[in-house]
Amino acid sequence: MHVLSSRSLDAFLCTLARSLMIVSLLSFSSAAAKAAGDRRMNDQGETVKERLLELFDLCKTGNHDKAAAYFVYRGPDKRREWKDVLKAANPQERKAVESYCERIKGYLDASTGYDFGEFKVERESEGEWNVWEFIFKHGDRSRKVYFAFLKVKGKYAIGDIDVAAEH
Repeated sequence: MHVLSSRSLDAFLCTLARSLMIVSLLSFSSAAAKAAGDRRMNDQGETVKERLLELFDLCKTGNHDKAAAYFVYRGPDKRREWKDVLKAANPQERKAVESYCERIKGYLDASTGYDFGEFKVERESEGEWNVWEFIFKHGDRSRKVYFAFLKVKGKYAIGDIDVAAEH
């Protein structure tokens, strides 16, 4: 049987205490970083949600001049693609804004209510996508529509709208 001396026991206990303190600090740091990330994502989600609700109002009232700034440019000019928003003064881009707004207004008009679903952030080649799942209710049925935003020139703008199958 091996007996520890008093000095060895003190050294062992001191090392153990330091190790436990380091583990505690790492756990706390990890939890704090996760909480900060969750807060950032929550704040980001709220900002994107506000932009989406503003856009709904613009589309419902037919304010295409202002609504243009809520849509990402995806046209033939590769210098602007994914880096700019639509311009209502350009006839082709205005038609795109009108088409997007008609689509959004159609979802709103056909629904009896709506809810926000899940918010997620995904990184792709175009940048960081901020996606809100939006659930449009139609009586006892619902339709999920995903509004995907990119940050363009300091503001969130829709770069994609996807519709899930009805259920």
